[in-house]
Amino acid sequence: MGRGLKGIKVIEVGGAVAMPLVGMLMGSWGAEVIHVEPPHIGDNWRQVLGQGMGGWAKPHPINYYWEHVDRNKKSIAINLGSREGQSVLHKLIGSADVFLNNLRSYEIEKFNLSYNILSEMNSKLIFANVTGYGQKGPEKDVGGYDSVAFWARSGVMELMHDIDNAPNISRPGYGDSITSLSLLAGIMTALFVRERTGVGQEVEVSLYNTATWVLGCDMSGCLVTGEDAVRPQRKSMGNPIEMYTRPRTKGGSCLA
Repeated sequence: MGRGLKGIKVIEVGGAVAMPLVGMLMGSWGAEVIHVEPPHIGDNWRQVLGQGMGGWAKPHPINYYWEHVDRNKKSIAINLGSREGQSVLHKLIGSADVFLNNLRSYEIEKFNLSYNILSEMNSKLIFANVTGYGQKGPEKDVGGYDSVAFWARSGVMELMHDIDNAPNISRPGYGDSITSLSLLAGIMTALFVRERTGVGQEVEVSLYNTATWVLGCDMSGCLVTGEDAVRPQRKSMGNPIEMYTRPRTKGGSCLA
């Protein structure tokens, strides 16, 4: 795509992985992406690698996690809890093409950042939101990270281990990365529709709903047959070169 999104302005509020990955990709394609961070402390993703990511990674002087999700962006510190900060953010969004965020329902209302409010200021705005469990339902205000909302709650984790073994641990940002592509697809489609209609719209995805889509083959089978999804076991796979039965080296790695 090269610099195909040159001239597109994105305002980004939030952190972690799924949401900022979208901004990183749009910035790679030429968009101007402004990442909003809390004053004084900044985005917590600036510090997590140095703290060892709770066992997910080793500390390193180069924060490659930050570089992976937040490169190609400008940054600005804004206090979203103050009227002055909200006023500044509203002005930025008023001239933006995309407002990208991972705010939960109550946070959107608390900071006066609902689509209804922002679309009155900017009718061409694409409002793009990602959360753990979506903007509706009993868990709309529940926080959700990849390892729980995508990996565990959807059933992916349960289906990917032998019955007599403990569930596997997901890799960092695994479900976040897949979910970010879902949100990116929605944004790009909304920008295309806006080219035809001149009107923006709201785009929403969640980690949980994306994971259930990823399990689409299993879900379809359950709906059609009324039975649980088949769980392949290493000992019962018919193909000896199937990935589930690959022999291991002395070092513990699977042979290709």
